[in-house]
Amino acid sequence: MFTPEQFHTLEIIHARAMQGFTYTADSVEWHKTDYWEADNALTPLTKPLRADCEEFARKCLLAAMGQGMAARLVVCTDETEQGHCITEVTDAAHTVAYYFDNRRRWVVTRDGLHGYTFLAVSPWNPQPGEPRPWLQVVSTPA
Repeated sequence: MFTPEQFHTLEIIHARAMQGFTYTADSVEWHKTDYWEADNALTPLTKPLRADCEEFARKCLLAAMGQGMAARLVVCTDETEQGHCITEVTDAAHTVAYYFDNRRRWVVTRDGLHGYTFLAVSPWNPQPGEPRPWLQVVSTPA
């Protein structure tokens, strides 16, 4: 279970990430189908970000990890069946999870991700270049 202080930290991370975020497709910004910014381009949290969902998710992931929280990336499809990436943050016992999503105003639980189908998850607290594999997920839409 998250303490009220930890939940407030989640709210702050999401609000600050959203405040400086402008969604821009990789095809527009980088002229590529898919492009992932280097981690150092995603910090600090208050730095403006013109990017797509992967960079938003990674920015939130890095901020949550910086607060000592367990976090991972989730590749999914949204309610329109388009590819999407979000961040999952869980409590120490892995019993409660919240999600950072650039398409939502607030952090949400899985119930708040209507129509999302999880496809794969990164390892918990992934580090740049580490070999731990992503895991495929068998999921039904939320």
